Amino acid sequence: MKAGEVRVSGSLDVGGQLEAESLEVWGSARGGVVKAGEVSVSGSLSAKEVRARRVVVHRKSKVRGRVVACEVELEREAEAEEIVALRVTAGRGAEAERIEAVEAAIEREASVEALLYVSQARIHPEADVARQEKVEKLSEDLSWCREQAGG
Repeated sequence: MKAGEVRVSGSLDVGGQLEAESLEVWGSARGGVVKAGEVSVSGSLSAKEVRARRVVVHRKSKVRGRVVACEVELEREAEAEEIVALRVTAGRGAEAERIEAVEAAIEREASVEALLYVSQARIHPEADVARQEKVEKLSEDLSWCREQAGG
C-alpha cells in the first residue's frame, strides 16, 4: 500500500508493505514493513520493520519490531523492542530491549536491556541500563539520513 498521508484511528492491518510520507496511529496498526517520512504512534504499531526519518512513540504507546530511523523519541512510559538510529531519546519510564545509536539520551527511570552507542550516551543516574557498549558503527547504514537532511 502506498499513500501520502495515513491516519489510523481504530485499527489497520496491512499484510505486506506500507509506504507513506506520514503515518499517524491512534489505536493499532500492523504491517510487514512500514516505510515513512514521519511516524507518530499513540497506541500500538507492530511491524517486522519500521523505516523512517523520524519516529515518535507517545506516552504509554508501544512499537513492536525493528525501528530504523534518523531520529527516535520514546516519550514517557513508551515501549519499543529494537531501535537503530542516529539519535534516540528514551523518556522517563520508557522501556526498550535494544537501542543502537550514534547519540542516545536515557532519562530517569527508563529501562534499556542493551545500549550500543557510537559517539555519546547520556544516562540518568536513576535509569536502568542492563548493558552498555561503545561500538565503532551501527549495524545499519544510515547515510540516507544525512542525504535527506541535506536535500
